[in-house]
Amino acid sequence: MLARKSQLAGDMHDVAGALDLADAAVAAGQAHRRLVGVAMTYGAHGHALDGLHKASMLALDGAHAQLGRSACDDPPARMARWLDESYIEVQRARCLSVLGRHPAAAAIFERALEALPADYRRDRGVYLARAGRAHASSGQPELAVAAGTQAMAIAHQTGSGRIITELATLNNDLARWKTMSLVTEFREALSLA
Repeated sequence: MLARKSQLAGDMHDVAGALDLADAAVAAGQAHRRLVGVAMTYGAHGHALDGLHKASMLALDGAHAQLGRSACDDPPARMARWLDESYIEVQRARCLSVLGRHPAAAAIFERALEALPADYRRDRGVYLARAGRAHASSGQPELAVAAGTQAMAIAHQTGSGRIITELATLNNDLARWKTMSLVTEFREALSLA
């Protein structure tokens, strides 16, 4: 619960809440390394929101270490089964975007999406929209629209409001290219979603 609250605090840009709750989750979850790894990813997002690149990347490296150790000595995971290398790397990309390192974030999103299991449809849609934002912030509207179009298709299939929220932000990011036909078509299609 503490890790999830940390995630929600980060989503609301509550830096102190994201960090404090992640720290509490790490302390409470010491017997379950996977849960500690999850909490560390949300703490990394809090550090990124606070502009602390090194602390953010170290937390993500720690999450990788927890994941590696969990395979050896954790009881069978009932929670956080979804924590894997690609999940941690998606979180790294998100943190890099927050920190303004958009080209690196876009590249990591692309690699992590390739490794994401096919049945994680909603997550894929969210990550595609975030990859689109990283591409837009890198000055690559064509790649942003391509990722956004894929995310929009998933949003239509799943009815995910979370994907639509991410796409609305991408739409704003693309506004500076509103005269490009590709961007205009994407923005019109999104307005109908």
